[in-house]
Amino acid sequence: MDYRLFFIRLKAGLSAAAAVILIQDRKAVLLKGRAPASILAAFSDIAEAYAINSAVIAVRKSGRSTVLRFSGPVPDGARQRFRNVWFSSPERKIMGV
Repeated sequence: MDYRLFFIRLKAGLSAAAAVILIQDRKAVLLKGRAPASILAAFSDIAEAYAINSAVIAVRKSGRSTVLRFSGPVPDGARQRFRNVWFSSPERKIMGV
């Protein structure tokens, strides 16, 4: 059993974040909340481009705004690309996250 993955999933389930996305083996997987398949596919492309094998992205509401929080080795350029994808997605706007 992969205990690290178990604790990541447990932490995601207890998180107050609106959505939690796990990057595992350069693939984006939704652990909590809602996110369109198009965003997960784009996140997987970014993870592949930056060779990100393991990370967690938590989407949190902060007052009137939304922020993405990163755990794990995510380069600054990748962080910005993740933000660009999330905030430019029309599906995300419809969901209200």
